[in-house]
Amino acid sequence: DINAGLTGVLHNALSWGDCDNDGDPDLIITGLTGDLIKKTVLYKNNSGIFTDAAAGLTDLYYSFAAWGDYDNDGDLDILLAGYGGLYNYESVIYRNNSTEKNTIPTVPSNLISSVTWNDVNLSWNKSTDAQTLQNALTYNLMISTVPYGSYSNVSSQGTFNGTSWSQSVTGNYLFYYVVAVAE
Repeated sequence: DINAGLTGVLHNALSWGDCDNDGDPDLIITGLTGDLIKKTVLYKNNSGIFTDAAAGLTDLYYSFAAWGDYDNDGDLDILLAGYGGLYNYESVIYRNNSTEKNTIPTVPSNLISSVTWNDVNLSWNKSTDAQTLQNALTYNLMISTVPYGSYSNVSSQGTFNGTSWSQSVTGNYLFYYVVAVAE
């Protein structure tokens, strides 16, 4: 425990995203407090110190929280959905008006593939960008047996932090793969 001082909640949602493009992942927590009060808090992370951003987000529980750049302006926006109480279900998108923009990460390089017996092994070098810590970048890995065909996303829950992937296969296949950095 790093004693971050986060609000404890139940019937909750948690989501990490770098809303201020400083390279530290910030955190949204939404749910019911121990006193059964609905609460949504955006915690800004400043080198491991979490502070309530007092963002005025809709308080929800039985909720969902996610980050995405819906307006394609280079900063992460927030989607919240959940129960506000008394048959009040809400879905809200909050636009991030930050002036700090995130640069596009470099393309993963040095893609290497190998087959050992029935194991397919893929690896690549980490990407970088000016704001996000290199170890905080995540990757999508898509595999196909047809060039330029329909790729299957094999990444755990869409993205992962690793720079390698292995899978046992049976039969003779020619694999095509794509690695993309996903902040």
